[in-house]
Amino acid sequence: MRPSEIAIPLGCLSLLIVVTNSCVCLLVYLHPKLRTYTNGFVVSLAVSDILTGALLLPLYIALPTHPVTGYIVCAILLTGVANVFLVTLDRYLAIKKPFNYYAVMRRYFFKFIVGSWIVPLFVSIIPLIWGSEDSILAQTIYMFMLQGMGVVVPYLFVCIAYYQIFQQARHIVKRLRRDSSLGSWRGKRDNKDKLKKNSNSTMASETKVAKMFALISISFLLSWTPVLYLTSIWYVYAITDKNTVEMLSPVWLLEFSLFTVALGSAVNPIVYSFFKPDFRGIIKKRFPNRTPSSTLKQDSTYVIDVAVVVKNLKNEKHGKETDL
Repeated sequence: MRPSEIAIPLGCLSLLIVVTNSCVCLLVYLHPKLRTYTNGFVVSLAVSDILTGALLLPLYIALPTHPVTGYIVCAILLTGVANVFLVTLDRYLAIKKPFNYYAVMRRYFFKFIVGSWIVPLFVSIIPLIWGSEDSILAQTIYMFMLQGMGVVVPYLFVCIAYYQIFQQARHIVKRLRRDSSLGSWRGKRDNKDKLKKNSNSTMASETKVAKMFALISISFLLSWTPVLYLTSIWYVYAITDKNTVEMLSPVWLLEFSLFTVALGSAVNPIVYSFFKPDFRGIIKKRFPNRTPSSTLKQDSTYVIDVAVVVKNLKNEKHGKETDL
């Protein structure tokens, strides 16, 4: 058992993670309006975060050296990464392939969800093939492959995907500004007012998408950097120089890595759920007297509406004025 000064705050974080992510699942269960493909991936991510708070952190607090702990921790962490990858993939397909989005989701949605759980589980138990003591070299190669393909590559995809979403948001905002100016030049008062209203409601989307991109990237980086560093140190120097391992991986850094993992699971429901207009609209309806309306305005924050994207692309293709 870890000292109480570490166990107590981690226990509080675990409770916070379980409660917030359970709220995400409960909201989707209670409100059919929230049962979309995107929110299906969000719920899968929330479940993996619940396991982080309810299983991973308590195990590390109570049984940090137990052999089974390593396999469970690996499976849960990889499941979290896989689900972040899928949430990002969903938004990427919605903005880059809007005409094919629904067809792809109807065909592959459940396969994506099942794969995000089965693949990490299978990958995490691969070391059972050679055992924990039979082949240090095999274990080292496995861990570095796991870090590269299971963490670094998905992180790079998340960064690239949200950068392209950010670029598309800029494109939409510029087109809205152009349409607003065109409507003003033609002297169509009604069209001008409508375009101005739509332009004002989406003018901030460029900044908001950029902020979300930064928040997701920083959260992912903070969550995984200590884990990747410690794992690399352990497997590089464990065979040749154990003193170096102790010097480069102090106990406080291991404890800090637990907090960074918890931070990621605590931030996910905020970024991927409570910032979304559909979730915010439901929360506003359920708690009308507790939540200031100014903070829950329906806008384009953090969500790309596939139907709207398709409509605008069709209009642009035929040379028509767009209306977002």
